[in-house]
Amino acid sequence: MIGSLLCAQLRRLLLLCLIFVVQVARADLAVEITEPRQFGYVLGDKIERVFLVESAKNVQLNKEKLRLGRIDTWFSVVDIRDLGVSANKPKFSLTYQVINVPEAPSMVEIGSRTIDVIADGKPKAIQVPKLLVTIAPLTPRLVSNMDGLENIQPDEDVGMISSINTENRLQLYLLILILPFSLLIYCWVPWDRFFKNKNLPFNQGRREVLVLLKLKQDNFEEESLRIFHNALNKTFKKTIFVEEVREACKKVPSYTPLIEELEYFLRCSQKYFYSEESFTYTAEQKERFCRLMNKLALIEKGLA
Repeated sequence: MIGSLLCAQLRRLLLLCLIFVVQVARADLAVEITEPRQFGYVLGDKIERVFLVESAKNVQLNKEKLRLGRIDTWFSVVDIRDLGVSANKPKFSLTYQVINVPEAPSMVEIGSRTIDVIADGKPKAIQVPKLLVTIAPLTPRLVSNMDGLENIQPDEDVGMISSINTENRLQLYLLILILPFSLLIYCWVPWDRFFKNKNLPFNQGRREVLVLLKLKQDNFEEESLRIFHNALNKTFKKTIFVEEVREACKKVPSYTPLIEELEYFLRCSQKYFYSEESFTYTAEQKERFCRLMNKLALIEKGLA
């Protein structure tokens, strides 16, 4: 009987010693905590508590025992992080997030928490004390109904933006851009090649003279003068002789600046067709004749 009692007491003593050893082994580490502000939090805000371990040098989080997630009605632990070393002291952070708010601003408590760590190779614990903070809804529960503003209001009609001025400017810029190109096209494109008009005899004659120049025929004088006579007669609607040029140009004043040239080549024609002397263009006369046909063609199209 006495032996049984002694054995029971011995077992109790051993159990108490074991508990004491475990408690000593897991004794809380001394920490210095930097607290955030304790007011003005709303839904979704994060609250970070930073602490320095003062009673150990080599401290690491016990990742196997880290616990994240909701802890009460208002808060959730979203992060426990090792921040390295500051002032030769291990540094850690504990971050909460507001996941719910009351209907009116209220002071609530973030409960105390134990963080398991490994300090100098031994399991230890960091005891984080409770913290009081105020949280509030983003909007008040009741809104004063003034001028019907309590009800949901429609979006304001912004109206249409007038683009008339912009369209007018674009049209003006387009016109300024098109006009020079249109003038160049009108002046330089050989329209007579595409639209052979019987009412443009000098333009037709100029093309025929150009063909003669390319062929380099021996009878250039005869053919070119026939072309010249034909275009002149069609333009003035009658057969024109050298004595009639000035009178004819009075009816078509646009050809007046070329009277002397017209008379010159009409005299050349008389010499070639009606004189017994032979007549052949010099290189200068041939070039002069071609320039005359070009000028007559431009006047005929109204470009000179």
